[in-house]
Amino acid sequence: MSRLNCVLQALKRFLAIVLLLLAAPLVAGVRDDVGFTRLKSELGDDLPTGKGLSLGQVESSMAVDHDGDDATPELRSWFPNPAARNLQESRLIDRSNAPAEVYSRHATAVARRIVGRKVGMVSDIEQLHIFSVNHWIGNGMLRARTPRAPVAGQLRVINHSWAANGRSSEILRRADWLTDREEVIQVVGVRNAAGKENDAYLAALHNAIVVGRSDGLHSVGTPAVDSIYTRGRSRPHLVAPLKTGSAAAPTVTSAIALLLDAAANPSYSQSQEAFVNSGGVIIHDAGRSEVVRAILMAGAERATANSSHGDIVGYRDGVRNRTNNGLDRRYGAGQLNVFNAWNILRDGEQEQQLRHCGFDYEPGLGGSAAHNKSKAYLLPKVISPGRLSATLSWNLLFSPGRNTRFDISAALNNLDLELFDISADQPRLVQSSNSHIDTTETIFAKLLPGRQYRLLVTRVDDGEMPQDYALAWRLVPD
Repeated sequence: MSRLNCVLQALKRFLAIVLLLLAAPLVAGVRDDVGFTRLKSELGDDLPTGKGLSLGQVESSMAVDHDGDDATPELRSWFPNPAARNLQESRLIDRSNAPAEVYSRHATAVARRIVGRKVGMVSDIEQLHIFSVNHWIGNGMLRARTPRAPVAGQLRVINHSWAANGRSSEILRRADWLTDREEVIQVVGVRNAAGKENDAYLAALHNAIVVGRSDGLHSVGTPAVDSIYTRGRSRPHLVAPLKTGSAAAPTVTSAIALLLDAAANPSYSQSQEAFVNSGGVIIHDAGRSEVVRAILMAGAERATANSSHGDIVGYRDGVRNRTNNGLDRRYGAGQLNVFNAWNILRDGEQEQQLRHCGFDYEPGLGGSAAHNKSKAYLLPKVISPGRLSATLSWNLLFSPGRNTRFDISAALNNLDLELFDISADQPRLVQSSNSHIDTTETIFAKLLPGRQYRLLVTRVDDGEMPQDYALAWRLVPD
């Protein structure tokens, strides 16, 4: 059944899809290009809706002509218009005391892509909490420049479609702390500045999912902040077929909400003991931040034929575009495909002996008190020519515990991912991903029929704390 899920999923509803195409012309768009339409056709009434999830949206304050009168001053707002098309049934929560009935067009467009019924991918989100940037950085959540630890309540995903300059190591660490300690997934859109180095604040985060455009016309890399937030790390992680980074990010946020709804099913995870964050949210292995990022990246497509906007052109087509962690400098792991990500998630958590797709969450590799510096995964024997797409993902670590005071110290550990051909007596290294500054490693390799392969995750550093990580993979036919 697992091989059917990863290789022949389309056969399950083939007749229904054919009849649908014959009955009416397909209205092309972003949701078609990122695999959502296919997933919806596959799952029907079983499509996750995001029910029960609370999400966050952080917005810059923008000047708004609220009354159409040039003689009166503009007011500044960051709040979406709750009466906008596709938002009427969404529950928008004002967390930063926005001015009454003054709405930001940018915030409205972003919100529609997250929870809009005909634009987003989830239709039943419990709440979408809206923050202004300054309030979110301050008392709203991060509590910067105070001794108190950040607090996120029950939020699982926060969308950041803003891009101010900044070099505050404290703010970056507080945001990464939210992901590592509280499992709050943060999605960050990059600037629309083709080929330029990223100077946007949150693109430097280690634990976020940074999103660009499929046409590659955005800033890349990371700015230099300190010894942990260094220059030149691989950004974005993946792309979406939109005209701006502001629109691409919420498209990925909406896809994550769909996956988190499904990940709440404990049958997808092996561990019997779920993590419960300080907001009381129960999180199984499948819903961990490292797992979600690994699944999205392993499921991304490196060649596209979009009907909406832009295409990936020449993935890793030159040395300049090849990063040390196996990605393309411009496109990351490739374009979001929620259908592929869903199938990786649905095949569930697996240990060592792998099926054709799935994931593993490892709670602790290495550390001063342990001897497990590596973990091996045996792939199924290859029958026909195909490719392996595998991503290793881990977080910048912060001290365990839930103290009310914030500890700024963090540990950036180093993991490698290698693929071996073990068909002969002596294993042969086929491909490796071994960046020493990133928190993801990716392998995309051709597999030959009749061969046996093994993935190996190795911890390279000598850090004291055990490092948890996620590995996601899928085998696809040529």
